[in-house]
Amino acid sequence: MRIAMDRRMARAAATGALVGSMLIGMGALPAAAGNPVGTRFEGSARLSVTGLPRTTLDLYGSDLGGPAGNVGIVLRKANAERSAWAEDQWSVDGDVSCATKLGSCTIDDAGRLGAYGRVDLTFTATKPGSMHDVVCFGSDVVYAKQLRRVGVLTGTLRLNTKSTKLGVIRNGVGAHRVKATIPITMRRTTYTGAVCPSSSVCEPTAWLNGQSYRVTGSRLLPTGRGRTGYVRDVTSAVPGVERTWYVYAEGKGATALSLSTVSTLAGASLGGDLSAPFVTGTAVFDATAAKTSATFLGCPVESRAGELDVHLTWRMPGRAKVQQVGVMPAELIRTAS
Repeated sequence: MRIAMDRRMARAAATGALVGSMLIGMGALPAAAGNPVGTRFEGSARLSVTGLPRTTLDLYGSDLGGPAGNVGIVLRKANAERSAWAEDQWSVDGDVSCATKLGSCTIDDAGRLGAYGRVDLTFTATKPGSMHDVVCFGSDVVYAKQLRRVGVLTGTLRLNTKSTKLGVIRNGVGAHRVKATIPITMRRTTYTGAVCPSSSVCEPTAWLNGQSYRVTGSRLLPTGRGRTGYVRDVTSAVPGVERTWYVYAEGKGATALSLSTVSTLAGASLGGDLSAPFVTGTAVFDATAAKTSATFLGCPVESRAGELDVHLTWRMPGRAKVQQVGVMPAELIRTAS
């Protein structure tokens, strides 16, 4: 599903400054080959969950710029230090539609969440809309015009987590609940067709990508600031509902990404307990191919392909412990200013 992949790319982007700009360039701010066209309606809200400490529920809906829509719910919990976050996601095709000026909208899973719950919500604007220019990363080129309008969602929101600890989360009622009336900002994005130029924002960064963003790590070389990210597909109890776990964390230096030798890119490893308690263990990279050099968005890039040996333990909130052991294809990348 496109929205789920958008979130996966966004999580990967969040793990590194330069690579983040690359993915922004490839996704939200694409180069000429991938420029989006037309108009897209979407909205998202983050809500505190009463009865579950350090836990929020993210609700999002998008019409995907066409007749198909997507509705998603993400249950998000932070660790005690708020340096690591676990996200449990349900994503399904749905019906999302809005009036042209965003005076009203509907976000409806059309019953496709099945045993996982129900989303049947109506948006009513409470303030006039405001127009905004959306510019390409690192430039003043306007690639989209966006109308934003604040309002509220009313109706039914129910998530059956299939977990005895997490239970059923509803809007307005129950031991675990969110607000009955949900504040949200809806957006109408109309793409101009402009081509985004190459970005000249280049920061010395090391980036590890395992199996298409399943295991990621980054490190800003001057400061040591970095991130780790993990993605795991989960078996769904309902056909058509995509279930995914995400865990990401922030740290410094070797706690995020340790390099055996920066210049050769021969090996690297992720900080074992940076994502604790949600993901712990080791992920060790060994290069198996020669180093290659290229230029991407005006930035010099060196990379080496190899293998990532992972020994991880997943402890998602309210879920049984899962072991992940194996070897996956990976790439270690370094950029210079």
